Amino acid sequence: MLLRKLKSRIISLACLLDRDFRAIRNSGLFERSYYLVQNPDVVRSGIDPLVHFFRHGVREERNPNPMFDVKYYLRKYPLIKESGKNPLIHYARLGPDGREDLNMFIGKFSYRPKISIIALIDKNCRKSLKKFIRSVAWQYYSDWELFIVQDGGNAVPYAKKVVEDFAENMPETKIEYIHANKSAAEALNEAAGIASGEFIVYANTNDLPGANALCEVARLLNKCPETDVIYSDEYRIAEDGLPLEYVLRPDWSPDFFYGVSYIEDFFIVRRELAIKTGLLRGEFAPVHFYDFLLRLYENTDKIEHLPKVIYYRNQTNKGQRRGLAAEADLRQLCEKAVSSHLKRRKISASVKVDENSQCMILYPKKKEYYPLVSLIIPFVEEDGSFHKSIETIHRDTDYRAIEVLFAGVISSNQDLQDLKEGHEIKLINRSTPANLSKVINNCVNRSRGDYIIILDGNTEIMTPEWIKNLLFYAEQPDIAAVGPYIVQSGGKVVAPSFLLRFRDKLSYGHSVNRYPEDSSWVGGFLKCAHEVPFVPLTCLMMKKELFLEAGGLNEHLFSFYQDIDLCLRFIERGYRNIYSPTAVIRKSMCGFIPEPDFLDRALILDQWPDAVLLD
Repeated sequence: MLLRKLKSRIISLACLLDRDFRAIRNSGLFERSYYLVQNPDVVRSGIDPLVHFFRHGVREERNPNPMFDVKYYLRKYPLIKESGKNPLIHYARLGPDGREDLNMFIGKFSYRPKISIIALIDKNCRKSLKKFIRSVAWQYYSDWELFIVQDGGNAVPYAKKVVEDFAENMPETKIEYIHANKSAAEALNEAAGIASGEFIVYANTNDLPGANALCEVARLLNKCPETDVIYSDEYRIAEDGLPLEYVLRPDWSPDFFYGVSYIEDFFIVRRELAIKTGLLRGEFAPVHFYDFLLRLYENTDKIEHLPKVIYYRNQTNKGQRRGLAAEADLRQLCEKAVSSHLKRRKISASVKVDENSQCMILYPKKKEYYPLVSLIIPFVEEDGSFHKSIETIHRDTDYRAIEVLFAGVISSNQDLQDLKEGHEIKLINRSTPANLSKVINNCVNRSRGDYIIILDGNTEIMTPEWIKNLLFYAEQPDIAAVGPYIVQSGGKVVAPSFLLRFRDKLSYGHSVNRYPEDSSWVGGFLKCAHEVPFVPLTCLMMKKELFLEAGGLNEHLFSFYQDIDLCLRFIERGYRNIYSPTAVIRKSMCGFIPEPDFLDRALILDQWPDAVLLD
C-alpha cells in the first residue's frame, strides 16, 4: 500500500512538470468529483483522477466533465485523433472565441436570467472555500453573481481575503463578501436583499456545484420560463472528493414533502417570490430552508425537479452545517414548520413523527359531519367469501356513514337473507361471465354516497380509521383517486405502485413488493403520503361526481388495467392520485385471479403509449 502511494505521488509530480497537464488543471474544465463518480475503477485504484485522465482516461474516451464529450470532439476534429493529442487541451487553448459548440449551445437561450448565488460559509473551510469559488467561476453559464456570506456565529478570518483575491482577479464578474453579525438566516436574507439576480441559488461553501449547474438551470427556465422554484439531484461526496452515493429526488410532491424534507440547501428560487414570501426565518434554524420551501409552496405550485446531478454535496460536514443540533430538536422544528403550514392552508390535520422511520405523518382531525360513503364490492365468483368480507368491514371499521353495494351472484335465497341480516347492504345481481368494468359502473350509478370506495372482497381491514384517512385526501379539490397501504397475507408489501411497467401479461404494475410490511423503504417512501400514477382496484376511493364526469371505468377493458386507464385520465385532467400510508388493508392472495387478456393489454398500450414502460 505504501509503495503504491509513493508511486502515485511520483507520477503526480512528474505530470506537474508537463505543460499540457498544467493547462488542463488551470483550465477549470476537469471536474474531479464528476470523474470519480463516473469511473469507480479510478476510485479503487487510488490514482489522482486528473492524472488518470491525462495518462489513460482520454485514450479510453472518458469524459472530463458532463458537458465535454470526448468521442464527439474527436469525430469533429479527426486530425486531433490522428495526431494523438489530448482533445481537452485543444479545446482549452482555443479560447472563448474558439469554443463554438458551447457558445452556440448557450447562445440559443432566448431567455438568459441573471442568477445570484448566495453561499453560507462553514467553519474549517480554508480549502473548500477556494474550491467552491473556483467551481462557480468555471460555470459555463456566465450571467451570475456570487455572495459569500458569513454569519455572526462563525469566525473565519481568512475568508474575506480569499474572496477579495478572487474578486480582484476576476473584475468582469461580481464576487462579494458579506459578514453580518447576525444569525445564518438573517445573514442570508441580507445577501438576498442586495442581490440583483432574477433568481437566487442557495448553496454551501463546503459543496461543489458542477460546471454545468447554472447552464442546466437556464436550459430548464428556457423550456418553462414560468418556473419559480427548481431543485436537482445530487451526489454526496467525502471531504477528499471520493464519491459516496447518488441522491435521486422525486418530482415535486407536497404530501411527500410534509413527511420528509428531501430538498436541502441547494435550490433555485425566483427572487421576487422569495422576498414576497418573507425569506428565511431564524426561529426555524437549522431547518429554516424546510420552513421556507413550505411557505414558498403556499404562494406557487410552479416547482420543478431537474432530474440531473449538478451538485456535489460534502456529506462529512452534514452535522456541522446543522449546528450539531439534536435529532429530536430537528424533528420538533420540522413538525412545527409543517403544523404552521397546515394551519395557514386551513388543512384540518395533526402531525406526528413515526418513531421507526422518523418521518412526519399526517392524521386528519375529527369532523362534525362525515359524508355518506358507498362501498362497492364486486365478486367475480360465488365462493362464499362475501360473508366474511361484509362481517370484517362492519366489525373493523369505525366509519358509520356507509352503504355497501354487493355485486355478485347468489343463487340461494337463504344466502341472501343471511347476507342482509344485521347489515345495510344493497345486492346488485349480475349475469356471468362478468365484465368487471360494467359491473362497477352499474354499482356507482345506483349508489347514494358522495364518495365511493371500490374494494376487493378478499381483503381484511387493518386500521379502523381507514375510511377517514382516505377521505382526508379524497376531499381535497386537486386529488382524484386515493389508495391505502396494501400488504399480502404473507406480510409483504403490495402497494403503493409507482411505475407502470409490463414485463409480461400478468405484470401490470411495478410495486415495492418483497419488502416487509413494517419497512419504510428508501427515504421513508412507504411511510409518507405521495403521488402515484395509479391506485389499484383492490381499494380505490374517490368522489362519485368525479368518477361519473370521467365516464367511469372503460368497459372495453374486461379484466385488467381499468385502474390504470382511469387514473391516467385523471392525471391528464390535472388531478393527482395519492397513496395514504395511514389506511392499511391486508389482501388475501387465495382469491380468484382472472386469466390475462391479450386484448386488454394491447388496448392499454395503445391508449397510453408514453405512460407505460416496456421491458
